[in-house]
Amino acid sequence: MSDTQDGFRAPSIMFYNLDGIPSEEPRGNLFWIREGWDSFALKENDLTYDIEGSAFALRNWIAATIFGSLSTYYEALAFSNMLIVQGGVDSDIKVSKEMFEKYVRNLGIDERKLIYYHDVINLVGALQNSVQEVKHLMGEFYKEFNVNSFMLGPPFESDIVMHASGLLVTKLFTFVNYIFVSLYSQMDFLAKIAYECQHMERTTRDCF
Repeated sequence: MSDTQDGFRAPSIMFYNLDGIPSEEPRGNLFWIREGWDSFALKENDLTYDIEGSAFALRNWIAATIFGSLSTYYEALAFSNMLIVQGGVDSDIKVSKEMFEKYVRNLGIDERKLIYYHDVINLVGALQNSVQEVKHLMGEFYKEFNVNSFMLGPPFESDIVMHASGLLVTKLFTFVNYIFVSLYSQMDFLAKIAYECQHMERTTRDCF
C-alpha cells in the first residue's frame, strides 16, 4: 500500500510475472502483466490498439467499396430503417425470417447494400470482441497464477517437483481452453472477412 498526502492509502500496483510470483516493481526486462482500472496492460507486444485502428480503417474501406464513397454511405445510413441495421441482431426488434425476406424484396439498391455492409462489419466487430476477450482472459490467467498459492502447506523439501490439483488448477485450465477457443474463432473470422473483402467489388457489382 502507498500513502498519499491526505492520508488515503492507495493499493499498490502489482505486476503479474511469468513465474507466478507477483512483484510491486517490474523485474528488469522480463515480461509482466498489470491490471488497470478497466483492462490489463501488457509489457510489450500488445497489438489490441493496432487491431482496433485497423478495424476502424477496414470499416471505412468496406463502406467506400460497397457504396462507392463514404459520403454515399452516410447519406444512405441517414434515412435507413432500424430493421435493416439491427433486424435479426437486436432482440428488441421483433421480426420473423418470412417478414424480413418479404421486406427485403421491396428494398432499393442502397438499402440492400446496407444489409450487406452490416453483415460484413458484424464479422469485423466479432473479431474485435474476440481480440479483447483473449487479452482479458490472458490477464485473468496470470492474475490467478500469481495471487493464489498452489501449496496446501510448506514443501517438505526444497528444489523438488510438486504437482497441484483442485479447483484453482481447473480454473487456470479453463482460462487456457477459452483462450485457444477464442484464437481459433479469430482465425475463422479473419478467413470470412478476407473472403468477403476479396470478392466485395464483384459482389457489389453483380448482386446490386
